[in-house]
Order: sequence, then structure tokens, then C-alpha cells
Amino acid sequence: MAMNRSLRGVSRPSIASVVGLEGGRSPYRVVEEFIVRLNGDPDQMLSNSTPRRRLWSIDVSVAPGESLEELHLILDSGGGLASEGTLYMGLPLVDVPLRDSSSVLVVALEQADSLVLSKLSLIGSRLIISCTVPVSIISLGQLVNLYEGLIVQRKWLRASLFEEFPNLA
Repeated sequence: MAMNRSLRGVSRPSIASVVGLEGGRSPYRVVEEFIVRLNGDPDQMLSNSTPRRRLWSIDVSVAPGESLEELHLILDSGGGLASEGTLYMGLPLVDVPLRDSSSVLVVALEQADSLVLSKLSLIGSRLIISCTVPVSIISLGQLVNLYEGLIVQRKWLRASLFEEFPNLA
């Protein structure tokens, strides 16, 4: 059957070939506009790039008086169609101390039930708040809204965790 043919030697399409957003705009152009809006330089902030995936790391101020945090944006072209590509946006929440790790994670996961369009992940000893959206529906306005939603929910989650565990602050 023709469906069972091997795909060896078939290369994945590059991000540049993923076009299909409303208005014919490429997803990485939308992401670059978003980075510029955050006062960043997309070329300088690009920390890793392959034909299939691009990773930007942007230092952002998420709250007055707090140190800069690193916002990660990962654009993955998926199978090459706009409907298969995804955009990941993530911010660090807190470092989980080894001593109270199970208690901190239980409280964080209980609070995570209230998140909207976001999720929590544990990467190493760091809790991350993030969202993932298909590139076929992203626009500059949507990226701004997702980012602002992450900031608001991050602030709420941190306050909740700091109230329960003052040593995290």
C-alpha cells in the first residue's frame, strides 16, 4: 500500500515555509513583532535556531521591584503546516526548595486548577508557568493578551505560594 512507504530521507520543512496565518503572515514575523513590542531585538534574543524550531530568551520586568525574569518563546513548525505548528511561552514562577518540595508542589498544583489557558511545569527545581497555542491562530494582539495573562496569573500564584511558604520569597 502506498500509505506504508518509508519517510526516510524526507526532511521536515523549516519555520520559514510555514505560512498560512490570516493575512498570509508567517508566525515567526508575528513573534518577532511581539519581541520588539517588549523592547527586545529578535535577532539578539534568538538563543537557538534550527530549521524546525526557534527559541527566544527575553529578559522582561514582570513586576515593579522584582529582578528581570527570562521569558522563553519557542516556535515549533510541527509538520510544516500552520495547523500543526505551536508557540510556547513560559516564565519562571519559583525555585522549589528540596526540603519542602512535596509541600510546595502540592499547594502549587492545587492552585493550578484555577489557571486559565496556562499550565505549571517543573523543570529541574524550577516551577514554570506557561501556555502553548497553535500558530495557526496567533496574532500580535493574542500574544500580548497571553503574555499579560501569564503575568497576572504568575503574580497571583507567587503571592499564594509566598503566603503559604514565606521562605520562598
